[in-house]
Amino acid sequence: MKWRYVVADYGKVVAEELRFGHLISESKLPHSKEEIKRALIEGLKEAGQDNAPLKGHLELAFLGLQQFVAAEELPGEKQAALLSKMQSVHPGMNQFGAIYDRMAVLTGEYLQELRYKSK
Repeated sequence: MKWRYVVADYGKVVAEELRFGHLISESKLPHSKEEIKRALIEGLKEAGQDNAPLKGHLELAFLGLQQFVAAEELPGEKQAALLSKMQSVHPGMNQFGAIYDRMAVLTGEYLQELRYKSK
């Protein structure tokens, strides 16, 4: 049942920090990414097929974890200023293409890990 505490701690950070398409420093996580992954997977196994709403929330939380990255992977101040200018010209643009490409790859990797480990 410890997984519930880890997931609850992570959920508080997600509620405050997570925005679609934005990268966040993993230093804001209350536990290591690996510990949070293990807790989410344990929760998914416990939820099984009987609790579809919980399973859906845990899966989304697992995918959201990819947006927490090492500080050196975050855009610097100059990049953030450029991004702000670019967003004013192109409102639909949330981050640089390279960041989206990276997130797309990570999403695929996280989905594979999730499917493999939650069985």
